[in-house]
Amino acid sequence: MRPKGRIRDFLFIPEENITLLNSRIFGSDKAHLISVKEPGLVKRTTHLLESLYGLRRIPETSWRYEASMFREVFILEHMLQSERFDWITQTISAAFGPIGIYRILKSFENEPGNIPRFLGIQQETNCPMYRAWKTKKSFEPVEISSTEQLLTRVMYDSKPHTYGTYVDLTDILVDTHGDLTTVNHAEFIDFLEYDFDGKGILELLKDRGIEITVAEGEVVEKTGLIALAGTLKEIDNCQIAKGSKVLCCLTSGISEADGKANPELRILSSDDIDKGLNKTVFGS
Repeated sequence: MRPKGRIRDFLFIPEENITLLNSRIFGSDKAHLISVKEPGLVKRTTHLLESLYGLRRIPETSWRYEASMFREVFILEHMLQSERFDWITQTISAAFGPIGIYRILKSFENEPGNIPRFLGIQQETNCPMYRAWKTKKSFEPVEISSTEQLLTRVMYDSKPHTYGTYVDLTDILVDTHGDLTTVNHAEFIDFLEYDFDGKGILELLKDRGIEITVAEGEVVEKTGLIALAGTLKEIDNCQIAKGSKVLCCLTSGISEADGKANPELRILSSDDIDKGLNKTVFGS
């Protein structure tokens, strides 16, 4: 029997990322959009909602791994049927993606051919995993005074260490002889402006059916392209040998944002959390 009622959704997002949303997603009165002025308060707010009202926070770390494992099944099928890759590259924050991907790949490590090496790319302004990996010191979050300095604000988390994923990532890097690198603002601009035999990277991708969203002359969401920029950087640095086959995971960039999403609640400070959540959840 189908349960009565409808599921209610509560999405917490930094105020500055509201423009990345499609307002049609929140057309239902059961979908609640809540913006938080300070990005560092987003996680605190969601945990509070979970603890106060017995709601389930989605996704949990294990679920994120499972989602990436499901995606890797398609990659593995391609590798077994068509072609192998020497490297897999992806922009990372907490690294849920590659951890899930390599859990599947390791299950088939006895198949002919080697497991691809992994290259993780972080934005230079917020690269706690890169710093820990290169210095061999403990993993500590990067203190960001203002998200204005970030290359991509979507990939900012004030407490990435709370997921406990760093050890799993380093296991992948050691097992695959992989590495981490970074991309900064100047490198990203050079990447966008580089002439690839008469075409820019956005034009090349569009020719292949991947149309990166641009608004007012700027890429709306840069995370996916950071992976490609970092891959080319490491080819130039001879870390990835020329002629290698690389699977670059473009995890974002195509957007249906319309700039019309309007939060029903704006949390400006920690003082607003209790009162605001109570009103949003119970309507009082």
